Order: sequence, then C-alpha cells, then structure tokens
Amino acid sequence: ATAAGPADKEIFKGCAFVLSGFQNPLRGDLVKKITALGGVYHTDWAEPPCTHLIAAFERTPKAKQVKKGWVLTKEYILDCAAKHRRLPERKYTFGYTPGDSDDEPAVVTHTTPAVASAASAGCSGGA
Repeated sequence: ATAAGPADKEIFKGCAFVLSGFQNPLRGDLVKKITALGGVYHTDWAEPPCTHLIAAFERTPKAKQVKKGWVLTKEYILDCAAKHRRLPERKYTFGYTPGDSDDEPAVVTHTTPAVASAASAGCSGGA
C-alpha cells in the first residue's frame, strides 16, 4: 500500500463516518484510513453531521438509526484508500446490483427508506 500523500487529505474532506459491527484491529485500521483521507470519525450516528455509516453487515443497530446518509460496506474505505480518490458510494451499498445508476440515492435498508444527503451535509459526492 502506498503511503497517503497531501492530496489524500482532501478525499473525504467534509465527510463524517461512523463504523458499526467491526472489532479491532480492523476497526482501528478503518479509522486510520478515514482520518488519513481527511474524514472525521464519530463513535455514534447521533453525533451530527454524519454522512457515511460503514457497516459490517446490513442491519446493524446503528444502521437502523440512519435516516439520511450512506450505509456502505468496508470496501468503500479500502478502495478509496487504494485508489487515492473518492469513489461513487452507490456500488458500495448493501444490495447493489451492477448496472444500478451510481448517481441515484441509495435506499439503505429494507425497513428504513433513508436516502443519501451527503452533499447537503457538506460532503461532496464521489467522482
């Protein structure tokens, strides 16, 4: 893995992340990647303005709290770090099917029709 450069600090600028369902050492590694890429880490979704929940599985207790924002797999963080750029969130949502539009808001769970509003929270969308 290549070390983070100065431009990497801009990748998640304005984005706030919460992790759910992960244990150390993986949790610690994800937090390091988030902060190295300029994101902010919170321990609880209730700490506004969270924009991304990175979940180990789809229906974690924290995922049920999300009304607006992204609920994504850990691969989102790993792939953004590996590619040194912000990637579109849509393909990292639970239940994503190849061919789905990357620019449509994601329905994050079957029971909560939460839609992505990261842009309104100051976190510009992936490119």
